[in-house]
Amino acid sequence: MGAISKYIAGFDNWAEPVTPPRTSVFGGVVALISYALVFAYLIVYLLSSNQNEYSYATGIKPFPSITCPEGNCEFTLPPMKCVASSGCFVKAQSGTSKDMQCVFVAKGAAIPESLRKIYYTGDPVEYFSVLSTDGATENFAVSYDLDTVTEYRDPLGITHVEAAPDFGAYNPMPPKIYRGVSIMNMLKTVGIKTDDEAYTWTNSVTTYEQPTVQNIGPCCASSASGAQGTGGSPVPAPNNNGAPGPAPAPGPNTGGTGGGGIKNADGSDFTGTQPQCDASDNTGELTANYFLTSLQAATTYTEIVLEDPFDFDLIFGLVGGWLGFVGTFAGLVIFFYKSACPGSGEAEVEVEVTGSIAGTNPAQGTDLKL
Repeated sequence: MGAISKYIAGFDNWAEPVTPPRTSVFGGVVALISYALVFAYLIVYLLSSNQNEYSYATGIKPFPSITCPEGNCEFTLPPMKCVASSGCFVKAQSGTSKDMQCVFVAKGAAIPESLRKIYYTGDPVEYFSVLSTDGATENFAVSYDLDTVTEYRDPLGITHVEAAPDFGAYNPMPPKIYRGVSIMNMLKTVGIKTDDEAYTWTNSVTTYEQPTVQNIGPCCASSASGAQGTGGSPVPAPNNNGAPGPAPAPGPNTGGTGGGGIKNADGSDFTGTQPQCDASDNTGELTANYFLTSLQAATTYTEIVLEDPFDFDLIFGLVGGWLGFVGTFAGLVIFFYKSACPGSGEAEVEVEVTGSIAGTNPAQGTDLKL
């Protein structure tokens, strides 16, 4: 029993600094319990971290503009589909690689990714815009995918709702964008791995008042938009002398066939009728029953970054903190115990010191034992 007591007393970190050292069984027991508590808490932490959602940090960042210094000045809008019965005429946001091109997307088809680039701008005529000619009976032209983060773990738990191809009843119902101007709000979630990210887009309608045809310019056969189809203004009639007379005031542009440079989503030429977007008085207002869906980037977006609970540096720091806390608490316990019970539980330790008395001949020195 004495050997066991001495062994346990050897763990006493609070031994008094005297010679010989005086350790106690109580101090050794407290030290062992302290180590056991830290180890048990580490196991509980690892198990709970594996079962519960991870903690995360939230930040607000400015939405990139066309002049951002990083060079990557745009995000990609979520996958979208056209739901308009007569199809959609899509113009990318000005400043992107496809900004001067109009693309026709049939009902139920996906809008190409190259057209879905977006950055922040305060100029309303530069927005990503979609023209629908079905305004008499419809208020929506596009639907988009919705990704929602449901579990903050590794990997992220994501619920995906695909864009609707039409006006059918779906469960869950994919989001659609009402006519007019909408602000696109983005929530970016960054997982533990570098390629584990989720982008959650939602739209907020700011106005359903119709923008001018300048928003959809390349898609329109209109003098106000700067592009005309084959149906343009009439050629001046010759006068009595056989020479062309003065040009009359431009009449309404009826558009006509030939596509006016519009492309289909697959890259082929559009052979349908180019829309006559401008009202008959060429004021820049949209033709009756036409409507635009224009998307504007918000000024900022939210970013959520997950924290890895199994990161080595994090665990190393936590264990160090726990040891420091437990050591301080145990030290107080030992201090009050020894103050209240001096000499209690101290283990006798025999120390043998062998040496020579100072001043004697080392060859004839006197052995000294304590």
